[in-house]
Amino acid sequence: MVTGWKKDKQGNIVKTRLDENTLVQIASQTGGQYFRLTDMAVLDSFLNNLKDFERTLLSKKVKLKKIKQFHYPLLIGVILLFFEISLTERKLEWKKK
Repeated sequence: MVTGWKKDKQGNIVKTRLDENTLVQIASQTGGQYFRLTDMAVLDSFLNNLKDFERTLLSKKVKLKKIKQFHYPLLIGVILLFFEISLTERKLEWKKK
């Protein structure tokens, strides 16, 4: 586990600051949203948006075009069955009990 302060190549401690204006600008330009999760109301809004996003993403993935193509092999099988029955040399006889 790494502990301590983040340091640059010279060994100086790296200091950062939050620039919310830039984050809001990036979010608006890319079609996203910026949330600062400091209180429960914003957190609830964020979670609702996340749930809606997951639902729309899943609904896009679930929409599949179903193509029913089972009847082509079935038709070929039935035709081959009729050929096999018509080309047999002996007739089928049921056993008498």
